[in-house]
Formats: sequence, C-alpha cells, structure tokens
Amino acid sequence: MNRLMTTTIGLTAIILLLCAGSTPGDTGNITWPALRCLPSLHVTVGGTNPGQDSAGPSAEWIRSDFEQRLQKAGIRAQSDDEWFGTGRHSPEAAFLYVDLSPIRQNPPTKYSFAVRLELNRPAVANYCDSTVAMWAPVWFTYANAVCSAGEYDKFARQVLTDKLAVFIKDYLAANGKK
Repeated sequence: MNRLMTTTIGLTAIILLLCAGSTPGDTGNITWPALRCLPSLHVTVGGTNPGQDSAGPSAEWIRSDFEQRLQKAGIRAQSDDEWFGTGRHSPEAAFLYVDLSPIRQNPPTKYSFAVRLELNRPAVANYCDSTVAMWAPVWFTYANAVCSAGEYDKFARQVLTDKLAVFIKDYLAANGKK
C-alpha cells in the first residue's frame, strides 16, 4: 500500500509538472491589461513552511531575490513601509503573491512542491444590495515538481526564478517594453 501511494503521488506530480507549461502566465502573445498602469507592486511571500523544514529557499531570500530581479527589469518593488503606509490604499495598488509549498515525501528522499505566482489588484464585488472591496488575482502562473531531497533548494530556486521571468515578460509586454 505504501509503495502504491508513493508511485501514485510520483506519477501525479510528473503529470502536473509536464502540464505546468500551459498556465495562463505562459501564454506568449496575449497581453494582460491588468498588468498595465502599475507604478509599483509589493512582493508578498507565503507557504514556505519555515517551521516545518529548513531545506529550500526562505521567504526572506525569495522576497529579496524577486525585488532585485523586478528592479533590474524596471519594475519598482514597494518596501513594507510604503505598502503598509499608503501603497495598499492606492487605486493602482498591486501585490505579487509568491507561494512555495513543499512536501517532503516518505521515505524522505524526495520533495514534491508547488510554486504559484499571483498578481492581485483591488476589486469590487456586488452582492445583492451591498458592495464589497477585496483583492482579486488578475494574473497567475504555477508549476508543480518533484526532485530529490538533495536538489530541492536549487531546483525550487530555479522554478521560482523561471516563473518570475514569465511575470516580467508579460508585464513588459503589457506596458510596451521589451
């Protein structure tokens, strides 16, 4: 039973990894109007399970690396002070949510993990006679992968970097930049 479960999880993860290339963020020639008119954005990281396992990139590393890569591409990343001050109340507000969700398999020789990047912007929803202000994802991309425990840190960093490159490409295309 244990071997069957491990095989099933492994095959499912491989299938998901093979399908990861067809996510909305990887659409090539589609422009994303929701990526336009963003003077800056905030990077928010979740899901790295810092207390569960010390392997893999930390939330601090992800945020710092993403901010540097965004700045290098000409996309301004907001500091926490700016975001929590007035940034999140602006009509042009946006945050890039980065989620890394690792699962160490049993036996502990492999990791399966998911990476999701999601750009969220303010939205208004109307329900019956009330209006609710909320955040809504307007762009996303994701990947699922499996690797050996010894390669998890390196492989997770590479998948994160690749998915950020997709966001930067789509952002620059939507704003008429190359």
